[in-house]
Amino acid sequence: MNRLQFFAITLFCSFHFVLSGQRTISGHVTDAEDNEPIPNATVFINNTKSGITTDLTGMYQLIIPGEGSYNLRVSHAGYQPVFYDIEPGKESVNFDVSLVSLSLDEVLVVKKIKVSKSDIELFWTSLLGENPSKRTIYAVNTKAPYFYYDSQTKIFKVTCRDFIHVINNITGYYIRVWLDYFIYDHTINTTFWKIDLVFSELEPKNQEQKDLWDENRRKTYNVSRGKFIKSLYNNTMIEDGFLFIRYSLKGVPDRLVIDPVYDLSQFFSDDSLKNYKEFYIRQEIDDLVLACYGRPVIQPNLISPLQITSGVMSNHNQLNAQVFMNWKNVGLYRNRIQTLNGSIRIFPDGTYSNMMKLSPVFGSKPISGINMLLPIEYVPDK
Repeated sequence: MNRLQFFAITLFCSFHFVLSGQRTISGHVTDAEDNEPIPNATVFINNTKSGITTDLTGMYQLIIPGEGSYNLRVSHAGYQPVFYDIEPGKESVNFDVSLVSLSLDEVLVVKKIKVSKSDIELFWTSLLGENPSKRTIYAVNTKAPYFYYDSQTKIFKVTCRDFIHVINNITGYYIRVWLDYFIYDHTINTTFWKIDLVFSELEPKNQEQKDLWDENRRKTYNVSRGKFIKSLYNNTMIEDGFLFIRYSLKGVPDRLVIDPVYDLSQFFSDDSLKNYKEFYIRQEIDDLVLACYGRPVIQPNLISPLQITSGVMSNHNQLNAQVFMNWKNVGLYRNRIQTLNGSIRIFPDGTYSNMMKLSPVFGSKPISGINMLLPIEYVPDK
């Protein structure tokens, strides 16, 4: 790691230059008890490169990358963090913050509990998106998280009281990750986590490394969540390399039905406004998989409706093997889509509101790991 990379890692920029005409959010961060300014509070817009620390008078100003839905986070050691949803629009925003001190019980450090090595490896692999390596992606402060395991509920949980500092040497980003929680339920083999993060660009060692990072960013963008949201909004999923697949498990191993979905109108309400669209998933009816190809989906890439019946398979293991064989060539990544309330509000700049979870399907890696994330404002050069 060179000095410039080290500089990017150790310093969180305290100066943020704002060009005229850009949409911004600014404000004053103070102590709720005595109204004194709080310098060096961390302020950032989630999933962007817009991050800063407050100055000596507690002031901050950040660029809002687009006109969609964004989330601001304000935090400082010893205080409860504050979150603020930035509403869509073109106007600049003012948001003053009064931070409330943590109670003594909240400040106390909980003793770390010894957990299995496999669970710890599961955490890092799931969060980063692949096995950590200094050649690809890794966390600098691996001892920062706290690990817990409840033998009664078989729940593995991870929390952290500081940012996890991640270096992505594939795409050339230093990423500060705030982990709200990470939970793995051994009884149902399901992982849940929530993170906030802010990006900074690493300094390339030479032109060759810069070109490599540019190429890797373009490849990642082509299968990214941000491009998917833009494609969904513009109704250009097929051209942009994305395909919805509906699959139904009906009396397994009696029948499995896999069916590509080309008509997207069924997922949108008729009362969508001009600046956003409401996207609905009827999960009570069927499951929906997002296949990411990274290139336009054309013949023979398109899959045909597939039915597997118990007359073809003699047992459940054979069925699972056949399912995997039929799925493995469907896109580079396959992700089951879940929403919190059955719908998400999507915007043309690639942002969305409401929670959307992307989980792996049939042995495929999802696009939800940190290795597959880019700043929202990233757009590849044409």
